[in-house]
Amino acid sequence: MALASATSPRQERRVFGRPLGQAIAIVTIAGLLAVLFVAISLAFSAQSVSERNARLLRFATAPDVRISRFSGDGGIVGAVYERPGAPTMLVAVTGLPPLEGDERYLMWFMKNGQYYESQRVRPDADGSSRVALDLAEPGFYDEIRITREHEHLRLPTGPVVARWTRS
Repeated sequence: MALASATSPRQERRVFGRPLGQAIAIVTIAGLLAVLFVAISLAFSAQSVSERNARLLRFATAPDVRISRFSGDGGIVGAVYERPGAPTMLVAVTGLPPLEGDERYLMWFMKNGQYYESQRVRPDADGSSRVALDLAEPGFYDEIRITREHEHLRLPTGPVVARWTRS
């Protein structure tokens, strides 16, 4: 009986059909590229948010901006910023009381009594928030309602805490 030779070729470990060393290198490079992609995406996202904030600030402080104020329950106050012919609407609100449990604030945009869309309102620690809309038609909406909801539904079910109507 012959014993295996001590000099027989060693079995090479393979992963994904490649030698182990190459597979580790490929996975490492792919991981680094993914991290780089995420970092660049976040940088562009932060830049686009910053650019949008700058654009909204220019919009809100333009000399021809029209500001319509409104109020609501318990000291809620707000303002709608519009410019003639501009397809942007900015709604700023302060004094929103803290929410409990799974509650959320929703802002409902209406025209002639019909609901068209809603946006979630995420107040900061001071109860302030803003929502900006890019409209297909300048001045389209004639009423905004802010409600306190437990879910995001197609129509509001919770109490209206503030309301704006075009005068």
